Amino acid sequence: MRGDVTVPAGVELRGCSGVPHHTVSAGAMLLVYHNKGCEGGTPFVSLRPGAGARGLTVWYPEQPLKEPVPYPWTV
Repeated sequence: MRGDVTVPAGVELRGCSGVPHHTVSAGAMLLVYHNKGCEGGTPFVSLRPGAGARGLTVWYPEQPLKEPVPYPWTV
């Protein structure tokens, strides 16, 4: 994903699992390439009133382990 996601009012962004999961098991994962190095940027997911998100993992594949770079909020 390379752009923002806005969840409309009254809508839920839902992954394939309704309970918490880990990256080593089945589940919905969003790979995000969004605002790398822009800590004050817009969040990846914006929720409108009454909207929600659950059952998914958000991962930033370009985030280095040894020298992390800032990203804006995810949600």
